[in-house]
Amino acid sequence: MKRKFLSLILTAAFTTSLVIMPAISTSATEKKTNSISALSEYENNYISNDFVKLWLSEDGEFAITTTGGDPVNSNDNNKDLLFGYTNSEVLKFGSKSMEAFDSSWSDTSFEENHVKSTYNSTNGIKVLRELSLEKGLNSSYTDSISMKYTFVNNSSESKTFSFQTMLDTMLGSNDHAPFNVPGIGGFSTQKELNGNQVPNYWFAYDNLENPTIVSKYNFSNSSKPNKVQFTNWGSFTAGYNWDDNVDEDLSNGDSCVIMFWEDITLAPGESKTIDSSYGVSSLNTQISSDISVSVLNNDTIAANEDGTYPTYETTATVKNSGDISLNDVTSTIEIPEEYRDLLSIVGDATHNIGTLAPDQSANSDIQLKVAEGNYYDDINAYFNVIVNSDSTETKTVRQNVTIKANAERNITASLAGGENVSINPNEDNEYNPYKVDVTINNNSEEDPDFNNEPNVHVDLEIPEEFKDDLTLLPLPVMGEEGEAEEDSPNHFITVAPGYGAGDGWNLAIKPSYEDRVITYNVKVTYGDEAPIVLTQTLNIKGLTPPPTPEMPEAPETPTTPEIKPSEPVKTGDPSNIAGLLIASMTSLGGVVALRKKYRPKH
Repeated sequence: MKRKFLSLILTAAFTTSLVIMPAISTSATEKKTNSISALSEYENNYISNDFVKLWLSEDGEFAITTTGGDPVNSNDNNKDLLFGYTNSEVLKFGSKSMEAFDSSWSDTSFEENHVKSTYNSTNGIKVLRELSLEKGLNSSYTDSISMKYTFVNNSSESKTFSFQTMLDTMLGSNDHAPFNVPGIGGFSTQKELNGNQVPNYWFAYDNLENPTIVSKYNFSNSSKPNKVQFTNWGSFTAGYNWDDNVDEDLSNGDSCVIMFWEDITLAPGESKTIDSSYGVSSLNTQISSDISVSVLNNDTIAANEDGTYPTYETTATVKNSGDISLNDVTSTIEIPEEYRDLLSIVGDATHNIGTLAPDQSANSDIQLKVAEGNYYDDINAYFNVIVNSDSTETKTVRQNVTIKANAERNITASLAGGENVSINPNEDNEYNPYKVDVTINNNSEEDPDFNNEPNVHVDLEIPEEFKDDLTLLPLPVMGEEGEAEEDSPNHFITVAPGYGAGDGWNLAIKPSYEDRVITYNVKVTYGDEAPIVLTQTLNIKGLTPPPTPEMPEAPETPTTPEIKPSEPVKTGDPSNIAGLLIASMTSLGGVVALRKKYRPKH
């Protein structure tokens, strides 16, 4: 049974002052209870969404779990990302005597997506902590918890201090969660990284062999720690030691991550903020019996506040999943030709991994740059990670990435009816002309080049396959003696800054008894801004076919009496009509006599 050692060993040899937030129990030992059972006591103290949930205890400790987790991975729903309520935050002040504080976070307030707390140290530093739901770096979803600490010097003198925070990692039911670090790979042993070795992010798994739960921790570029230790939770809590070294030959066991921000100096009234985030992530994986490739699914590149794009980073992990060594293993980044003007590779495209023994893995760190420019719409792109070795087939993993827009247009435009329009025949079983109606707004406050002349191009683009179905009608006749003019699909109109305008075309729809789906575009261009392309689809109901005319019934075919030549004809017998008919056929006189004999008397 794991136990939480929370006693602080105070000796005269200590020359530092530690402020431990929140309260530290002085009991000799305290059981480390399962997070889910502990959470139930404070079930109303949380913030959550469809991806993650943050729980807060009464004394300010927190836990993070998934709700829906990664939308494409049902195996990570409602799973732990931290053990729960066993994290810690520590302040260390200069060369004063050791002092332990048992006060906790105060002034806690819950908002829709935030929870804020305050800690006042006796050394004059006020700590404001804000935990909130946010998008993870390079993620499309609000799948992370932002952890923001703001330190304010409320004293009348300059203060120098250090800050340490520890996360007790637990993914799913695995409290011995292994880690993966760019440039290092996956590991379950202790490691310490200092200075430039500290990555921009690290991630953890529930299982290195076949992970079903993945978490990711992102550091802010402006406030990366000086040191990070991946170590054993029990070793840390035994004394909250600041300068302990890790033994990289030892297994982590009950794993945790300790992060150190050293020697922060604040003048009176000055403040500093440290920002990071932790949440759910996923892997884009191709697994086979000989070699497996997984790419950390960083699928978004968002612009900085100044409109520039940060360097995109992700990690490809290559693992020998067979039972023989693989030689000449390489991992290559390939950008498809259509995106090479948009994305470029930082460094070498190919990483020579070399030899991988069975079950051994190696990381290939991937960095991409977005070309400078104004992007008015999100752009969906992708790149490939291609892995080869001397004895395996080529493995390719496609990684999608969305470059988020970094600029706003001065022009906005919309089509009446929206993206989909239904068209039905009128009462006369005909199609009325269809009006393509465009509304354009110029949102710019001023334009020094505007002189009340046309400044916006509006173009109707009908695909070749639909030009027989849609015909551009002439412009409406103006005045009694006006003549109709042919319309053009290309208009050049005036839209003054701060104003709007309308434009459009009238289209004749070719009659047809068939239902049709016809699509066209309207392109709006203003200055050097990227065009706005509006797509509209017409769902056209076929005309009602005319009724099929009824055909007259065919006359009945008369039947010929049956004649039996084997029987002798009795011509003298007037009751034998057949015999009389045959007899009359022998001579004209017979026919006349027959007619006379049977002519009715009047």
